[in-house]
Amino acid sequence: MYGYAGRILMVDLSKRKVKSVELSESLIDFFLGGLGGNLKLASDLTERWVHPYSPDAYLVLGVGPLVGTMAPGAVRVSAVCKFPLTETYGFASGGVVFGLMMKAAGYDHVVIKGRSKKPVYLDVFDGGAEILDAGDLWGRDVYDVTEELQGRYGPCGVLTIGRAGEKLVRFSVAIMDSCSSLGRGGMGAVMGSKNLKAVVVRGEGGVEVADEKAFSEKALVTVEEICSNPHYDMWVRFGSMTCWEFRTGLIKAWPCDGWRGLMPGKEAETLFGPKVFVEKVKEKTLSCPSCPVGDRLIAKFTGVEEGEVCMSQFFGPAYAFGARCKVGDGGKIAYCYYLANKYGIDYTTLASTVELVRVLRRKGYVKVEFGDDGFEETVNLIRAVSLRDGLGGILAEGPVRAAAKFGRGLIEEVVNVKGMDPPLDGRFNFGTEAFEVIVNPMGGHYIPGFSPTFMIGASTSKLKKFCDRIGVPKDAIRRIFVPYFNVARMTRYVEDWYALLTSLGVCCRQPITQGYSVFSLAELYASATGIKMPPKKLIKTGERVWNLLKLLNVREGFSRRDDAFPERWLKEPLRGGNITMTLMDYYRSKRIGVDDAEKLLDDYYAERGWDPESGVPTESKLVELELASTARRMGVIE
Repeated sequence: MYGYAGRILMVDLSKRKVKSVELSESLIDFFLGGLGGNLKLASDLTERWVHPYSPDAYLVLGVGPLVGTMAPGAVRVSAVCKFPLTETYGFASGGVVFGLMMKAAGYDHVVIKGRSKKPVYLDVFDGGAEILDAGDLWGRDVYDVTEELQGRYGPCGVLTIGRAGEKLVRFSVAIMDSCSSLGRGGMGAVMGSKNLKAVVVRGEGGVEVADEKAFSEKALVTVEEICSNPHYDMWVRFGSMTCWEFRTGLIKAWPCDGWRGLMPGKEAETLFGPKVFVEKVKEKTLSCPSCPVGDRLIAKFTGVEEGEVCMSQFFGPAYAFGARCKVGDGGKIAYCYYLANKYGIDYTTLASTVELVRVLRRKGYVKVEFGDDGFEETVNLIRAVSLRDGLGGILAEGPVRAAAKFGRGLIEEVVNVKGMDPPLDGRFNFGTEAFEVIVNPMGGHYIPGFSPTFMIGASTSKLKKFCDRIGVPKDAIRRIFVPYFNVARMTRYVEDWYALLTSLGVCCRQPITQGYSVFSLAELYASATGIKMPPKKLIKTGERVWNLLKLLNVREGFSRRDDAFPERWLKEPLRGGNITMTLMDYYRSKRIGVDDAEKLLDDYYAERGWDPESGVPTESKLVELELASTARRMGVIE
């Protein structure tokens, strides 16, 4: 089998049994692999209403057919489970070496269910696997466990949880290869509920492609596309901080204070801007295997202690810790990131938790002081929440549940969609990533990094060029741009594009995706697997994958009523200094009110072919996507 390893590893922790089964051709034909294969396996194996911590809950890991090849950025492993923060089915994806090692061990997917009676870890190796005792690893931090397992096995990929996952913190994450986090909705707690401390993958197998010459030529052309981009040198030097000028530098402010205020841009730039990042934080650049850019980094941290940490990016942590938690300079931001990864806790929801604690204290609900400044407070809250110590035990349930615990009127203090706090504010910039926060089936999360609308005020010609590249049909392009740019209609195709990339195993970061098109992916897929799949069929597969994610959540009772704009976006302005920002369309020509928000949802459902009243895929759409039988088996349609 070309491109694919050809095997799925089935793991039952309750029975301490593992078995290997063949990868089916139907799974490949209809869902490609990676995210698509994970979702299909989850839909076939799981039942309605299963609690995320139940032994009957599944965790599915998968790598796509391009992982392990020389295709640039083809290192992504994806994960699917039911997340405890939201009780929605969702996904996570990340890079580094874990995905490559999983493929080298001979598996396209690893499916895990059950609950071990005592702590264990899963060792996956060439053509086999063992469930091994992890008593000596339980209670140890992410970095310690990763180093221990790499010492035991040599070159390997390690996915592990920290104390937060062991303590079932609802926004705990699993950390991959000491650098990349998976599952901000609580995947760490899902592993912890199974008494699964870690997964180790290692192997020496290679990936055989069908037409090595054609594949190599196309892969090299794609590398050239990436490296010849005008912004390539900026990406290499600044990594994710390249976004500063494209985004924050134009507004001159950062949303903060529970999405009610704005941190002055000059203050942010002085503390942790691009110049500070390059001169004082970034030690060296790192890249995942097959990545020609290298936007990961080794960062120097300061604060409670000094040292170095591998960071998957700096822009997001700078926003969460620098602007929202107000911890101080770039070195302290890097330390907070280090500590969050050490315990295995999501830094975005942690920032929302810090802001909630400040509200609770201001309103007199709590009197606990966690520190004299933002840095000390954040550091102490990371530990308290991760260990469920005192107030941390309530906060570990997530900001929405914690607010409800103190009084239902406090829930409005937490901006959230489906129980998940978003990592951005639509009033700041209302592109596809902001609209994705509303309609994403898993909750208030967005698809990272490749839509041009992530930049403020991208030209319509640039947006149209992007649409052509990702395979948006001509008639749909007219609907997106006539009579005005419709961010809701464009979002549908951005989601399908993401689903396609992540099913193939390609990195979704902008420096990489800007070198790909649906046409180049079709050539790479055909030469890698020997399976000809025209661009239209590929993008249709991406649409099928996203619709299956939606179906999993429709089965759990989610519908249009859950795709709700945060009230604060619609009714309150963001204010700071002499800047006032309200929710406006992408080009800031018109304010978006309640009726406009509902119309955007109508447009999105219409573009998707979903029922406008329920926000659920119609039977005709499911027939078109060949998902009707799957939907019937799931009990979504009769």
